[in-house]
Amino acid sequence: MSIEPSTSSKCIINTSKGRIDVELWARELPNTTKIFLESCQGQKLQRFDGVRSNGTVTIVGGSPDKKLDYERHARIRGCRRGSVGYDRNVNQWFFASQECSIEDDSWILIGKIVGESNYVLRRIVGESQLDDRGKFVYPPIVNKTEVTVPHFDLGTLPQVGPNLPKEEKPRFFKRGNAKVKLSYEEEEEEEDYERDAVPLKKIKPPPGVKDKGKNDPSTKTQALKEKEPTEEISLREKETLALLSQFQQRQKGRDNILNRRP
Repeated sequence: MSIEPSTSSKCIINTSKGRIDVELWARELPNTTKIFLESCQGQKLQRFDGVRSNGTVTIVGGSPDKKLDYERHARIRGCRRGSVGYDRNVNQWFFASQECSIEDDSWILIGKIVGESNYVLRRIVGESQLDDRGKFVYPPIVNKTEVTVPHFDLGTLPQVGPNLPKEEKPRFFKRGNAKVKLSYEEEEEEEDYERDAVPLKKIKPPPGVKDKGKNDPSTKTQALKEKEPTEEISLREKETLALLSQFQQRQKGRDNILNRRP
């Protein structure tokens, strides 16, 4: 049977590896837990730093300006897997990835990771690559922190947040029927061009060339001839006139004979 007291405050730490739910002993350890909650509400936690030899996973960001005074409770004794605390030696918050022994007053245990969040912490340690000093080669990022049960009156704190480049989410485009948008800009441009077009100027000929046709008599005579209607007599009409003239001459001859006196 556990002798630990019940928790009175809760917060959520959303990381690039998953969500971590934390419960805190705010009544039993008010000074330390309040500073941790203020760091969470102010979005000061940035990333995980590394895994130390004792199994604690340290966090960058949200550390107090100065080392906190030691604070403890008689019913909070052992540090086991999932414990949340403050390391006074390095002035950093930490999560315990395994059971640790506390021999001095350098650690202040303020809470614990609950639920399936313990698997997220195990994945952070197991799947991450560490260098020779135990630092993360590709540190898991703290995207956002939320205080769900504050217990204290934290007020409105400035949202600081980590100064890290945000990963761009992939964009998904919806498929749909292609719609053709008619554009009348070209027609409007043509109309504007015709409206704004400059009219062409008539080229005036030199003075001598302009009046040359008016003063030339040959040109006038030719124009008059072209205007006069030409009367053309057909060949049949000519024959008819010739026969008529012969007939008239014959009639004149007969009249002379008839008018002769015996």
